[in-house]
Amino acid sequence: MRQALVHRLPPLTRMRWFPPALVVVTVLLAYSNVYRCPFVFDDFPNIVDNERVRDLANYTNVREMLEPRRLVEWTFAVNHRLGGYSVGGYHAFNVVVHAFNGLLVYALACVLLPLLRSRAPGEIANGTSSEPDMSVRWTALTAALLFVAHPIQTQAVTYIVQRLASMAAMFYLASVLCYTLGRMRTGSDGRSDVRAFAWFAGCCVCAVLAFLSKEHTASLPGMLLLVEVLAFQRHTRSWKNVLPHLLLPIVLGGVFVLYFLYISGRLTPGVHVTQLLEDVSDLSRETQKVSRWRYLITQFNVIVLYLRMLVCPVGQCLDHWYPFKRSFFAGATPLAFAFLAGTGIFGLVSWRRRPVPAFGILWFFVALSIESSIIPIRDAAFEHRVYLPLFGVALLTAHGLFAVSAQRRGLRPYLVIALVTVFAALSFARNRVYRSAEIMWRDVARKSPRNARAVTNVGNTCMRRGDISGAIDHYRKAIQIDPGYALGHYNMGTVLHRRGDSAAAVAALREAIRLAPNHAGAHTNLGDALTALGQPSEAHEHYRTALELTPEAPEAHLAMGNSWTRQQQLEKAETAFRRAIELRPGFPEAHHNLGVVLELTNRLEAAAACHTEAIRLKPDYAEAYYTWGNVLGRLGKHEEALDRFQAAVRIDPSYTKARLNLAVALVQLSRIEEAQHELQRIPATAPEHATAQSYLQALTRLPAPSAVE
Repeated sequence: MRQALVHRLPPLTRMRWFPPALVVVTVLLAYSNVYRCPFVFDDFPNIVDNERVRDLANYTNVREMLEPRRLVEWTFAVNHRLGGYSVGGYHAFNVVVHAFNGLLVYALACVLLPLLRSRAPGEIANGTSSEPDMSVRWTALTAALLFVAHPIQTQAVTYIVQRLASMAAMFYLASVLCYTLGRMRTGSDGRSDVRAFAWFAGCCVCAVLAFLSKEHTASLPGMLLLVEVLAFQRHTRSWKNVLPHLLLPIVLGGVFVLYFLYISGRLTPGVHVTQLLEDVSDLSRETQKVSRWRYLITQFNVIVLYLRMLVCPVGQCLDHWYPFKRSFFAGATPLAFAFLAGTGIFGLVSWRRRPVPAFGILWFFVALSIESSIIPIRDAAFEHRVYLPLFGVALLTAHGLFAVSAQRRGLRPYLVIALVTVFAALSFARNRVYRSAEIMWRDVARKSPRNARAVTNVGNTCMRRGDISGAIDHYRKAIQIDPGYALGHYNMGTVLHRRGDSAAAVAALREAIRLAPNHAGAHTNLGDALTALGQPSEAHEHYRTALELTPEAPEAHLAMGNSWTRQQQLEKAETAFRRAIELRPGFPEAHHNLGVVLELTNRLEAAAACHTEAIRLKPDYAEAYYTWGNVLGRLGKHEEALDRFQAAVRIDPSYTKARLNLAVALVQLSRIEEAQHELQRIPATAPEHATAQSYLQALTRLPAPSAVE
């Protein structure tokens, strides 16, 4: 049979390297348009604004590397070291991980399918299976192609930060593969050879790496039990033979629990068992705002949504903003529960007669068991959570395609090619939505109109391109959708302050703080708005609160330093600015403001050095050029001062204070006509207009005026 099948295949497809190569090519084609997609959403706090990823030296401490998700963060640091914030390298890494996962899916399917289809798994282990090898390969290849081409995977690949999901899946799949290969070298009496122990060691290492990548891989012990029962113990009647093989999954589960307790500081000498159980309960929830019951009944609906998108991948959305159900009988929850219960029961009762479908179904549920059960998470639904569970669906689909077309084998390649081509094309099209943050968030807002977070982020994109009115309109709409959305009030207050309406900004920021008292940014921005209204004492208290909430945030130290400067507490201001620079060496505003303080204390050379560094870090920093020019003028370096003032005006032609000092520098260099020209360019609406007019009148009879501060 195998020879007949091989004879019908084209020569190229008979080669062993063809399936892996096809998987890789499919990934490269489907994701060929992602390399310029910018950072979006959680990319900013986890990568762009994350201080740790800017220095690989932060990852040399073993205890530090044992922190959850720190392994993936280290890869972001490697990307940053190689290419800074150029997104191409980040995307290339994600695509490579996805392609490697496709190869792991192919390998795992090649190993599992003979075991699941055989009535005597022991024969497979000894290499005496009668399973048609080519049939297994084509089924495995189909599963791998469906896995890598399906458009729902785009969120875990194109959305850079969700490397968390794809890397965790990589180690998870590798761990299962190592376990299966190790078990295949274990005799029925439980004895293992050296190679088996090596595979089991690889299983444990990959399990730890998976868990360090993302916590949802805590389902791995359950998955190993599933593999053990369906692939190796399906026909075993004696539990005495089964129990020794359950030891590794059970030990891994215990290690995961102890790790959680250790890393959270709960595992201390003398701790009671009752306290440990309470600690485990606390650690097994991300939020206190949603009860376990509400989260569970919501997940019945969410899992059905996932399955619908796997079957018909339309309506994909970066942020579904799925509402939490308040009752089991709300909406279609009973129907969703009945459907899932029926599917799960089918998988359980058919594990002997239909092991491949049973395995595919149960893999899906086990892989989702952490994020879609009784462990509350702030957001109910995200597509990247289906990245790992998709293996079970892909295996089931591939098996079903080959079973349905058993009588028409000639149709199989065409069915697979058609399905994979459609999926890959949909992935390519979906990736185009990621080409800008504004396109992405407008897509989310259109598909999820009650999503206040999406509307707010559309406002943020308007803000970044200078559309203040558009930003305010979207923030106002977000607040109307959800009056309790603190971030909407915070962003509204921030943009109002930037527009100059500080009184309205104070009201919005006070509401943001009422809704989220621990929002350090809201306290900082409220302090800025209060300062603009001439209330420095209250502003100082909010800066102090922000600093207490985020003592390691350089922005909080910067704001506190500014407050001390306004109060002429220059020593304290200098300490605050130096601390901000210590926390973030590449903080141009901190270097500039430190330079201002040093100038006020007559340390002019040191001040000039600070402004030099600020300009190096931020070449278009007009204010730094201006203050640098002032310092150089005080040092008597008028030519250099002139150059800095010209740079400031060139960057910001409306910077009238810099233009005024530019005119003063020209006068000091006896370039009177040029100075008059610059003074005449200062508009009547500018605060410096009166001074400019007095200088114009004085140029013919008075010596050169002093520079303004």
